[in-house]
Parts: sequence; C-alpha cells; structure tokens
Amino acid sequence: MASLNEIIQSLRSKSGLGKPEQFNQALSEFSRSLTLIVDLEQLKDNVISFIREIVHVDSLFIYLLDIDLNRFQLEEARGFEPASNDQLSFLPEEPLIRWFTVNESHLIISEHPDIFSYFSEREQKIIRDMGVDSIFPLMSMNRLIGLVCLGRKSTKESLSRTEIELLNMLLGHAALAFDNAYLFQQQKARLKKLYRADRLATLGQLAAGAAHEIRNPLTSIRSTIQYLRRNLKESKESTLVSGLIDEVDRINGIIEGLLSFSKPAKPEIKTVDLEQLLKQTLTLVETTARKQ
Repeated sequence: MASLNEIIQSLRSKSGLGKPEQFNQALSEFSRSLTLIVDLEQLKDNVISFIREIVHVDSLFIYLLDIDLNRFQLEEARGFEPASNDQLSFLPEEPLIRWFTVNESHLIISEHPDIFSYFSEREQKIIRDMGVDSIFPLMSMNRLIGLVCLGRKSTKESLSRTEIELLNMLLGHAALAFDNAYLFQQQKARLKKLYRADRLATLGQLAAGAAHEIRNPLTSIRSTIQYLRRNLKESKESTLVSGLIDEVDRINGIIEGLLSFSKPAKPEIKTVDLEQLLKQTLTLVETTARKQ
C-alpha cells in the first residue's frame, strides 16, 4: 500500500508514481484505509495529519453534523483555542450551510468576498475570529455531513490549484469515512441500549417474582401485629408495635414501587397528590440517601 507521503509527492510532482493508474491505485488504497477506521478520534487525527502534510496552515477546524442537536458542531480545532464549541456551531437553516449544501464546492473566502457577505453576521464573525480563509465541504451520498475550515498558509500564499485538487479528492473519501464512523457509533450505542433494556426487563421480572413472594408473608406479619396490639394498653410496648406496623407498611410501599416498575401502567391523565408522590419517591431512595 502506498504511504501518505507517496500520494502527496505523486500529485505535487504531477508525474505521480510513474503512471496515472499507479496514482489512482495509491489514492484508492489510501481512501480504503480511511474507511476501515471506525474510531472517530483516530479518524480525525489521520485526516488532520493528511491535511497538514498537504498544506501548512496556521489553524484547522473540523465540523461534523450532530443529528441529535441538528447543527454542525466544532469537533476539532488546531491552532486556535475556542472559548466554547457550542457558540461556534453552524445551523442548517443559516446561509453558510445552505450555500455549501447547494454548491457542494470549496470556498476561498479571500477570493469571494461577495459570497462571504451572503453569510449571516454571526457566521461572518465566527469565520473572522477563527482566521478561516478556505472551507471544504464533507459530502457523503449527496449530503453535507461536515466542513473542514483552514486558516491561511504559513507562507501567506493562497492555496495552489494542485493543493485544492488533492484536498477535494481526499476529503471526499474522508467524508465517507466520517459517515461510516458515525453510523458505527450509532449502531454501537443502539446495541448498548438494547442490552441494557434486556437486562432491565429481566430485572423487572425478577423483582416482580420477589415482590409477590415477600408480600404474602408480610400480610400475615401485619395482621398478627395488629391482633397483638389490641391487647396492649398505651405503653412503651404499644408504641413499639405501632412502629413495627409503620415499618411493615414502608416495606409494602417499596414492593408496590417494584411492581409498578416491572409492569408499568398505560399513560393516564388524572389528578395526582404531589405530596404523596414525593413521599413514595423518598421512601424508595431513603436508604441509599442516608448512606451518602
């Protein structure tokens, strides 16, 4: 497999690895190696290393679409320390993301001030503050899944045509790799949730069985204590017996909670006594709370 440096030198020298088919093979092998990486952090490091081998820039940023938040989040920043990544996010409905979604092309900001002025004031401020001069879209299956933003080159020169061509080609493969890594993470998270749900279901069944087994003798214990209390006068013994009944009722309340957990009722709109609900909740967590 051709190394990253060989591919870079291939395009820079124009003659490549000797023949066009050799260069295409090297490029294909490199892109295939990216798609095999499912760890998002490792993938970002590899892409950043590649970009820095191609072009020496003062700063570099990778944005990826967060489907849950429905915005493009700053996932990686090199050469710049952002105060808050959330404040530097881009929204799908704003001009910048709309422009890249429609055009699917890179943008050199210094060469197109008219396009830059089309962006919102908030977007313009983010780009200026980060010192971004060029933005490359990450397109996967005709979908915009991210952006790679580059600052100015250390030499202050503009990106050459050769550098732009190489960045466009390999960032296209990187976009597919990012998409694969994201889907892999989602699948892994789903399997984890399914496993947890299965464990909770099993726990609920065990809790229900244990609750029924405890409840039967508990009823007998409470009835017996109530019977004995009738023969006791107001005394210390009577107070102790009353305390026992309270403890039995507390255990019964915990069992009720376990049963409701194992067999959740269908949603029903009704008036609820909040004080009683809070007391039941506190009863369930009282022992753990006291320990902590």
